[in-house]
Amino acid sequence: MGVLLIGTSAWSDHDPFYPPGLKPAEQLPFYARYFPIVEVNTTYYRVPARRTVEGWVARTPPGFRFDVKPPAS
Repeated sequence: MGVLLIGTSAWSDHDPFYPPGLKPAEQLPFYARYFPIVEVNTTYYRVPARRTVEGWVARTPPGFRFDVKPPAS
């Protein structure tokens, strides 16, 4: 039996979800408290820097997943 993970497309485009005044750098850790996965849209346009991805991982709990959106070609 498979596992169904529910998340959203990106974490930064959902202003009503976040408390007022939450800084953009705090959005991913806040998001990760409620969802176990997020689709990363930026990878559709370019490969993010390793340092960027390491920052995402460092700000999320163990087991959090990033669904990478590959470019269509």
